[in-house]
Amino acid sequence: MEAHFEAAEAYEHAQLIAEIGIVLASLGVLLGSRPAWLASLVLALLCVGQLARTYVQTRGHVGHSVESVQQAGVAYQNLRKAHVGANDDADAVEALDPGGKLRATFPKPAVADGPAKSGH
Repeated sequence: MEAHFEAAEAYEHAQLIAEIGIVLASLGVLLGSRPAWLASLVLALLCVGQLARTYVQTRGHVGHSVESVQQAGVAYQNLRKAHVGANDDADAVEALDPGGKLRATFPKPAVADGPAKSGH
């Protein structure tokens, strides 16, 4: 995000340089002033240079960040695949009965001590 904000600011600077160049070019044409016209061409070159520099810097920063985000996404998906189904039943019971209040009302199953003795 920081790279995008810095790029936006640099593009705004390039736009400002271009606008000043347009004004100088207009004055140069209206007044027939060759120095004003040449100054507007210099500003146009500065604007193009600013745009190119900003593009190259931003592409490097954003490209690196995009790779990092993609790697994190792959790692996250792999982690989700590893944990899917591990505790689904217990999670469902806990979601339906938070705190175990309903489960506490059910009778506990009897534990058998061994085989049942028959009187016959």
